[in-house]
Amino acid sequence: MNKFTLSLLAASALCAVGTVAVSTPAFAQNRDRDNVSISVSFGGAAFGYDDGYYDNDRRWHEWRDDDERAWYQENYGPTYHRMSRNDDRDSYRRDWREGRRADWRDDRRDDRRIDFAVSLDDIQFGYEDGYYDNGRRWHGWRSDQERRWYQQNRGPTYFQMGRYDDRDNYRRDWRDGRRADWRGGGDVDFAFTLGNVVFAYSDGYYDNGRRWHRWRNDDERRWYQQNRRQSYYHMSRYRDRDRNRRGWRDGRRNDWRPSSYGR
Repeated sequence: MNKFTLSLLAASALCAVGTVAVSTPAFAQNRDRDNVSISVSFGGAAFGYDDGYYDNDRRWHEWRDDDERAWYQENYGPTYHRMSRNDDRDSYRRDWREGRRADWRDDRRDDRRIDFAVSLDDIQFGYEDGYYDNGRRWHGWRSDQERRWYQQNRGPTYFQMGRYDDRDNYRRDWRDGRRADWRGGGDVDFAFTLGNVVFAYSDGYYDNGRRWHRWRNDDERRWYQQNRRQSYYHMSRYRDRDRNRRGWRDGRRNDWRPSSYGR
């Protein structure tokens, strides 16, 4: 029995008596032959360095391998800093890491530097003059760069108008607390909150609480399939024989991702 197996057994024993709180890492990996695909949950990662990343709760995580780091750097460059965390002299990020600031992002901007990445978990939808977070709180954009970044990268949840010009009953009712879900009105009937989805099948998806959801329509499923291919499996959930995912769904595993990969 190797060290890895012993560690897993020890963690399982501690979890059984309620002494360990396990948090799922922010990254997902799947291997198809010699290719490693990695997808990042924005809700889990705040920003990264050469040697690891911080999650939104200020916890530090080392990269599991070079592929994970390279994927994050390539896909989320604005939140990746090519240095080790101890070499970072940015006062905003350092103060955030040490709990002296509520926001790690730097307000000092010019045309050459845009140090902004929107935490998708915190945003429901946006307008030209600002956005609503998950608690129905309103926020004005801090700059035009911030607004443009969101518009370009999260188009389905951006509406090109002022919030008071919006006549969509679904969004207005959600903002006023009369509806639990703002989606359903207008031409775009779907905007995925990435932090809530773990993986998906042709007939639905699982959220972070292991709850099952059916797709509300084909457009929703196709959107997820096209934009989040790394965590989409072209089969029904009952045809999935992967023991890692099945074990996670049934509560027997804390992580649905394989811990090692075949050569």
